[in-house]
Amino acid sequence: MKSKPPVRKSNNTAKGKGSRSKPAAGRAKIADAAQQGAPVVVVTSNSTFARAIERVVHDVAVLKDPRGIDSAVATGARVAFVDSELPEGANCYEFLRRLRVRTSLRIALCHPNAKKLDASIHALARFAGAETVLSSPPSPAELKSFMKPPASGLIDPILGASGQDAARSASTERRASFEKRILHDISNPHDPALLDAICDPETRLYSSVYGAFAYDLEVKRAQRFAFPLSIAIVGFDGEASTEVLLEIAGIFLNEIRDTDTLARFSINSFFFVLPNTLADGACAMLERIAKSVAKRKLRDLVGDLIQLNSGVAGLAIPSNETRDVLFQRAFRAFEKARVELRPAVSG
Repeated sequence: MKSKPPVRKSNNTAKGKGSRSKPAAGRAKIADAAQQGAPVVVVTSNSTFARAIERVVHDVAVLKDPRGIDSAVATGARVAFVDSELPEGANCYEFLRRLRVRTSLRIALCHPNAKKLDASIHALARFAGAETVLSSPPSPAELKSFMKPPASGLIDPILGASGQDAARSASTERRASFEKRILHDISNPHDPALLDAICDPETRLYSSVYGAFAYDLEVKRAQRFAFPLSIAIVGFDGEASTEVLLEIAGIFLNEIRDTDTLARFSINSFFFVLPNTLADGACAMLERIAKSVAKRKLRDLVGDLIQLNSGVAGLAIPSNETRDVLFQRAFRAFEKARVELRPAVSG
């Protein structure tokens, strides 16, 4: 019988750290800077996205189901990479918002067009709770840069620390940072970058992106607490000047409540999200708005009088109707109102 050649033990084995080979120096440095015994969480169902991070970052926990994030946080997760294209069409900004409220994770949103996005989209991601926006999949350079502990200490200044001293230090730093940010927000309540991210530049109403974000929130709130909810699409034929659009926006704002959301939907249409409102009440309000616009005798770019048409849909309570189905009902009602030249139609 042939004798087996001697097995050469690695340095890790000799030191009692297992038989796994030692990771590359750069990889180990990133892991140590990011966590002490706590995994980095990757929220994605895209295997290519996950592998790109696993090649650079050590001890990665991949979550294909975003609902597993609570368990990951409970076991010590400190850093999260969130894919902008979440499974089942989940809203990534809503997911970020919930993460930011419940955890102290450092969060990076990964978007396939991160390098092409303008500053307003980055501001929207930060508003929802992300620290930054990276490419999808992120490059090694982006990962190395993000995994370094933040010098400002705004979110998690003690990555790499451990023990009770670290916990006390984290609590003190976060409290001081929170108080500083609150004072800054009170003295500077209007962040231009944030306003640019969530507002339409021409009318200064909410943008369609923020309108979709608010719509998603209100549907979930209505279904959870059994509150009524109505949405409406309001528009007119043709195009109008900026002055006319601003006048129409002013009429809208005089009618809606502070709790309502009004967003510009397209060149000549708008989207209303009306919590605690039945469809009949929404139709009555939109008919008043249509009469106000008609009294002003506003005209479009070719000189025709502007006539508003509205489509309304109400969420039945209790209901498991999805936001997409509700929106489709409102859009069909809007198309019917345009054909029949009616100020408001309930779908």
